[in-house]
Amino acid sequence: MNEYKHQYEYIRVSEHENYEVCFELTWQQHSEPFTQYYFMGNIVDDHLVGKIVDPKKNKDRVKRKTTIKEKVEMLGIIAFLLAIIIGAPFGIGFAISRNYIISATIGILPLLIMILFSIFGKGNIPVHVKNIEDLVNNAR
Repeated sequence: MNEYKHQYEYIRVSEHENYEVCFELTWQQHSEPFTQYYFMGNIVDDHLVGKIVDPKKNKDRVKRKTTIKEKVEMLGIIAFLLAIIIGAPFGIGFAISRNYIISATIGILPLLIMILFSIFGKGNIPVHVKNIEDLVNNAR
């Protein structure tokens, strides 16, 4: 498996001191893929047993340095999205009603809906699971 190369680099084979198998599950952002999750597992009775781990929430994570450029880029993206998600509905609501309270409520609703989707949504994990299954099936 160490020689496996995914066509779009959605899975990168990595190493971890506590697990026999470690995959970096990446997602394409702009032109460079970034590591979104890790799959960490061991081989038990000739079966791969493991879990998908969020590197931001897991204390047993693989060390990765974030550059200042990545942090600034992420802040810029967040600011831009907030301006569009909150600002556009607020502006439309204010243009129609001329009332700040109604406009603020209309402006915050899309943000609340996005927060609920992110809390209850599965995100990209089903895609990562399929990619892991393909890797294991092709490695045999």
